[in-house]
Amino acid sequence: MAIVVVAVLAAGGILLGLQLTSGPDRTKPILARPAAYQIVYRATAQNGKQTWEVLTVHRPFASSDLVYDTDPAATSGAPQSGTWFDIDALYTLDGAGTVRRVAGRQPGLSGSDQALGLELDGLVAGKQARDLGRSMTVAGRRCRVYRFLEPPVGPIKALAGDDHDDLCIDADGLVLAEHWVLKGRAAYDRLAVRVRLGDVADPMTTAGARPLPGNTAVPTATAGADPNAPVAPPPTPTGYVAARTDVFTLPAANGGGLQAQSTVWAFTSGADVISVEAGIERGGQYPWDGQPTVTQPIRLRGLGNATTALRSDGPEVRVALGSGRWVRVRGTVPLAVLVSYAQQLTAAK
Repeated sequence: MAIVVVAVLAAGGILLGLQLTSGPDRTKPILARPAAYQIVYRATAQNGKQTWEVLTVHRPFASSDLVYDTDPAATSGAPQSGTWFDIDALYTLDGAGTVRRVAGRQPGLSGSDQALGLELDGLVAGKQARDLGRSMTVAGRRCRVYRFLEPPVGPIKALAGDDHDDLCIDADGLVLAEHWVLKGRAAYDRLAVRVRLGDVADPMTTAGARPLPGNTAVPTATAGADPNAPVAPPPTPTGYVAARTDVFTLPAANGGGLQAQSTVWAFTSGADVISVEAGIERGGQYPWDGQPTVTQPIRLRGLGNATTALRSDGPEVRVALGSGRWVRVRGTVPLAVLVSYAQQLTAAK
């Protein structure tokens, strides 16, 4: 799911809410994954301020999510805020309109992209989503409505209570409309007004991005592999190519050394990515500790006990090896495919 502006269509929010719960339809998304797309959304903040969001994605690694005060197709105004991802870095737009490099990141699916489409059946089975059995037409495209607890970013929580976030997902797995109800009130709505697949250009570039002032202890991603990684170098998945291997380091707060260090092996096949990350976290913790998501136990031949989880960026296999040593496997592929690949991993000798 994209990083988005919390917004509500003040004038059209009630109408959108009705659209998202009407129009019975038995079709389901085909769940294709286009290599590149751009969606322009119209949104209005809860205080009545209207904004426009331009989401541009070049899979599997790059994306931008820019927010404008006016429709960028009608004016030449600059974005008011923005977030970019490339294969190993995160960027933002500061208040002066300067692109800043914030931090390194693990090679993987862009933080503004999502892979919900391929997980819908599993999410419904795990009671993390509900198929409302209805569809609507947005920006000339048909989409089907699924209910989540909240805007799905990272691990997806189970449905509970009255809070809900309704997403209309089309046959390409793209989110075309969203209606979020929090504590009985509409907290956020967005509606796609234009969708383009294929040859799309980012409205702005990160070339020449400057460091974020005062941001000294930041996560870094450096090409290479840690020889002390707790897993043997993973095989390349069938049909994929090795794209990047990085050492990712996360500094501890207040200059207290490292909180975590890991090696990430990323493999790509067109728009899809599978990554294996293996490392150690300070204090015997694991990177998924405290994440309230649904997990299922499995057994891996080479690594032993593990769990699976469904996230907004695709399924994940988690292996806790003890003493803060861990492995996680992510991919924009069905969970069964990811587990089959994870079965090939072995511990470091």
